[in-house]
Amino acid sequence: MPNNKEIVDETVEPPDNCIYEIRLQTKWKLYQILQNNFETNMSIDGDIYYSLKTAYKEYFNFTEYLHNNKIVYFNYITYKVLNQKDDGTSIIQIHVGDIVELEEELEGNSYAIIQAIFLHTYNNGKTYPFYFLKWFEKIEGRNGIDMMCQKYKICTERKKWHNIFPISFITSMPKVHFVHQCVNNCSVRNHDLSQPYLLNEFFYNAI
Repeated sequence: MPNNKEIVDETVEPPDNCIYEIRLQTKWKLYQILQNNFETNMSIDGDIYYSLKTAYKEYFNFTEYLHNNKIVYFNYITYKVLNQKDDGTSIIQIHVGDIVELEEELEGNSYAIIQAIFLHTYNNGKTYPFYFLKWFEKIEGRNGIDMMCQKYKICTERKKWHNIFPISFITSMPKVHFVHQCVNNCSVRNHDLSQPYLLNEFFYNAI
């Protein structure tokens, strides 16, 4: 790995042939990892290990025991996505804290916040990039500003849904706009996740 700020795409294995030129920036320091309730070395009986092993099985068909328990976290990732229909290219830029809209077969449109971006080296010696997502749950009723905005909360139960996905899970830039209902201990890109979010449906811009 060249340095702490950026990793060029040659050191990172794309999850499929449509993803290329992967670059990560701003490696997390130990205090950031602990502050966000993550671990640098996965414990075998921990949630991260189980979720990562599940992601390898579902998206890569890798079913082996994970020999390497080290995870490296970053604050930012950029990569290019090839559209196979028209050979066009999209540039994806994602920060920790971004909110993304994802289409699910059963749930329809769902929303999640990027809780972490990390690298893990599998048993084959190749290093793969992943997202750790926290999902939004809808709070029933129209109960935001002037009763016009839908209110959501972060699902804090890690086992309720899968949390870890390869970066190919996100192939478009964030276009939804959420407003966090901040309290005194909130700061930019470091909100109190126990407080609700309001979905602003009146304009579609990246946060």
